[in-house]
Amino acid sequence: MYQRILVATDGSEASKKAGLKGVSLAKESGALVIGVHILDEDELNIMDVGANEYGHLKKEQREKGEKALKSLGELAKSRGIRFKSILGEGEPSEEIIKIANEQSADLIILGPHGRKGLSKLIDPSVSEETQEECPECPIMIML
Repeated sequence: MYQRILVATDGSEASKKAGLKGVSLAKESGALVIGVHILDEDELNIMDVGANEYGHLKKEQREKGEKALKSLGELAKSRGIRFKSILGEGEPSEEIIKIANEQSADLIILGPHGRKGLSKLIDPSVSEETQEECPECPIMIML
């Protein structure tokens, strides 16, 4: 059925549901779970902060991503599922699609990753963008 399932995670409850679904499907089909977290450059660039604060915020964002990937990896490994993690950087939907293509994913699972703060007013959600921009790979959005 599936060989490579990409699960995008941001550590939210919705992405934890996506992780559970990805691990469950991987267990059924013997697939590899590819955990992906994208450091959102746009979210940082919208803020009017100095270089020191920018560096601090980026470090926090990276730590949050590493924690989310570690949690997903522990879930997969506890169920005997092969797991690979990728921490990317850029525009989330574009990077998710790029990584899915590079990793030959045959399914993308994600939560309704919404943007926060000012970027929410400007941009659609990551899940909406990913769904619109990736017609070649099925996408499952966990609510």
